[in-house]
Order: sequence, then C-alpha cells, then structure tokens
Amino acid sequence: MNGRITDIHFTAGASVKAGTPLVQLFDAPEQGDLATSRPSSGWRRYRWNRAKQLAERQFGPQATVDNAQAAFDQASAGIAKTEAIISQKLVRAPFDGELGVRQGRGWTISERRARKIVSLTDLSALYANFTP
Repeated sequence: MNGRITDIHFTAGASVKAGTPLVQLFDAPEQGDLATSRPSSGWRRYRWNRAKQLAERQFGPQATVDNAQAAFDQASAGIAKTEAIISQKLVRAPFDGELGVRQGRGWTISERRARKIVSLTDLSALYANFTP
C-alpha cells in the first residue's frame, strides 16, 4: 500500500495491543468516492424495490427488476471495495508488544522501498541465550 502519512497514533515506548491504530495514510480520495457512492447506492436500492413492487402487481417486467438488482449489487460492491481500501490505509499493530523509537524522515510509504516506521517487539516471546 502506497501513501502519505497524515497522522501518527503512537508514542515511542508505548505498549500496544493487536489492532491498535499506529499510522493513518492519506485516504481523502477514497473518502470522497465513498461519499458519492452511498447516495447512488440508496437510489439504486429504491429503484430495485420499486421495480419489485410493480412486478409483483404485474405492472412491470421481471427484466426491469433484474436490471435494477444488478445495478444495486454493482453499487454495493463498489462501496465495499472502497471501504476495504480505506481500512487498509489505517496501519494497525499486528500483535501485542512494545513500540520502539519512531524511524524515518520521509512521511510516505511505498511498496517499492520499504521503510521502517517503528519497531514492535513481543516481549513475551523474547529469549536470550547466555554462555558462561
């Protein structure tokens, strides 16, 4: 996932639980897509329900119902896709642990050049061997 970091939700040295938000990436375009998709989906749901009502009373063909349902399903799938992209832009802790010191100078994340933002150590699974 590529993106510009817009917010940092952690402090160095803090203990975090799995799922705790750490970093928010820029998601304004996706939020805008979602804001425009929801009303369209509502309208398509209305048209589908109306087509079903008319078909039940035999005032409209089943093809109209099928087309309206397909349009509503497509709009719903678009919303689900946009919500999934938005959820990926909030980086969360993958497991319980202790955060290290915040790293890096640039505030972007790129799939091509991995950058370490912060280390997360699970101290419950940390082992050390000492030899005399």
